[in-house]
Amino acid sequence: MFHPARVLMISLLTAVFAVACKNAGVLKTRHFEEGRPVEKDSILFSIDPLEYEAGLLSAKARFAKAEASLKLAKEQVSVRAAEAAVAQTRAKLKKAEKDMARLEPLVARGAVPKQDLDAAEAAVEVAQADLDAAGADLVNSKLMEGVGILLAEAEVEAARAAVTQAELDLSYCTIRSPMDGLIGLSKVSVGNLVGRGESTVLATISTIDPMRATFTIAEQEYLRLRKGYGEERRTTPIRLTLANGMVYPHEGALAVGEREIDPRTGTLIIEATFANPDGLLRPGQFGRVRMVAEQITGAVVIPMKAVMEQQSAKVVYVVDDAGIAS
Repeated sequence: MFHPARVLMISLLTAVFAVACKNAGVLKTRHFEEGRPVEKDSILFSIDPLEYEAGLLSAKARFAKAEASLKLAKEQVSVRAAEAAVAQTRAKLKKAEKDMARLEPLVARGAVPKQDLDAAEAAVEVAQADLDAAGADLVNSKLMEGVGILLAEAEVEAARAAVTQAELDLSYCTIRSPMDGLIGLSKVSVGNLVGRGESTVLATISTIDPMRATFTIAEQEYLRLRKGYGEERRTTPIRLTLANGMVYPHEGALAVGEREIDPRTGTLIIEATFANPDGLLRPGQFGRVRMVAEQITGAVVIPMKAVMEQQSAKVVYVVDDAGIAS
C-alpha cells in the first residue's frame, strides 16, 4: 500500500520581476491590459523620448567633430616641414664644408687671405648649429604630432562611447517585458513624471507556468523520504488540493530543498513544481499537498475514522464471522 504523508500547508510562489524605468521623463503610453498575460519582449510602457533623441543627436555631432579632428591631426604638415628644414640645413652644411676644403690649400700657398678660410670655418659652424636646431625641431614636431593624434583618437573613443550611452538611454524609453508571464496593475498613470532621481516601479510581472509550491516537512519525514527514495525522491508525484477543496488536475514533482534544517522549527523547506497551463494557480495562493512518504507491502488498510484513541493508544474494533465486535 501507499502511505500518504501528513497534509502540508503550502504557499504558491513564482519568479517575480518588477518592471521599472531608468529614465526620467513623462510616462507617455501603456501598451498592455492590466492583469493579463504578456509575452517576452513585448512593449509595456513608453516614456516621452524627445529629450533622449536630442541627446543622441548631440552625441553624434560630437562624434563627427572628433573624427574630423583626428583626420586633421593625421594630416598635419609640421613634421614634413621640419624634415625639409633639416634637409635644407644639411645641404648648407655640406656646401660650407666644401668651401672650407677648397680654401685650405689656397691659404697654404698664400693664394687667398687667411680671413677667407676663417669665414668659411665660421660658416661651417653656423651650418652645423642650424642642422642641430632643425633636427631638434623635427623630433619635437614628431612628438607633438604623435601626442595630437593620440588625443584626437581618445576624443573619438569618448565621443563614440557617448553615442552608445545616448542610444542606450533612448532605448530605455521603450520598456519591454523581460519574460513571459502575468502582469499586475500599473502602479503609475500615463502622464506622470517617472524616474526622477531614482528608478520607478511601473508594474510587476510573475511567471505562472510552471508554478512553484513551497512547504515544510519535519526532519523525521525528510529522513524517511531519503531512506525510502534516496535521490529518486525527485520523481515522487505530489497532489495539490486548493483552498476550495478542489484537487488540482496536474501532479507536481519535487524540485529543490533548502540547504539546511531550520534549527528553530526542526523543519526543511521544500519546493515542488506544478504545470499551470490554464493559469488557475496564482502567486500567493495556499493549499495542501499530499505525497507518498512510504510504501508498505501487504498492509491492512482501514478507514481513519475507525481508529480510536484510549490512554494514548490507538485501537480498532474487529468484527468476527459471527458479527461480534471485539
